[in-house]
Amino acid sequence: MSMDLTVSSGTTLTLDTNPPDNLKNSFERIQISKLEDLVTAGFVQSTDKLDHLLDSAKIATTHALSLRNEPLPAITGVHRVDLRRFGNFILSNQNATFHEQKVFWNIFREIPPHSAINIDVQTKLGELVNTNLRHLNLYRFLDITVESKATLEFTKEVNTCLCNNLVIKNTGRIVVQRGSLHINATSIEGEQ
Repeated sequence: MSMDLTVSSGTTLTLDTNPPDNLKNSFERIQISKLEDLVTAGFVQSTDKLDHLLDSAKIATTHALSLRNEPLPAITGVHRVDLRRFGNFILSNQNATFHEQKVFWNIFREIPPHSAINIDVQTKLGELVNTNLRHLNLYRFLDITVESKATLEFTKEVNTCLCNNLVIKNTGRIVVQRGSLHINATSIEGEQ
């Protein structure tokens, strides 16, 4: 059950995949066993959007594989070359939010390219993707208040934060340790 979260003045609260006892009910680790689970879990808005994301990723991958004569740089953090397909994927998905693109791509890019061009949204990812990438971590609160001189920090393992109202008071701040954190709030307000 969701609860309110208040980060008290002069404190830092770090939200990670091991929440303190009082926040355990607000944390969810969602298993992604098939790409269609991204819609079920609310990370992609609709099945039509997911189908478009997948089709675009497969087209970008097919195109990249056809250009195999060029030398390709390695991707930092993984054990394969950069096929230079992300740009084409993003350009063909202007109707999807950046967060939808990023969550989808972080899973899709780990699928071996020759397998990726043959999957659909119901393909089981079990043997194709690293186990750690098949989970998405989120926090769900009613309302969040970050008091003055307080810090709410999200570690890189947390993908999403859901709440009704998010209030950040004067000199309060939110720190994100990753390139993308999706905050889905009914309202976000900064107070002075």
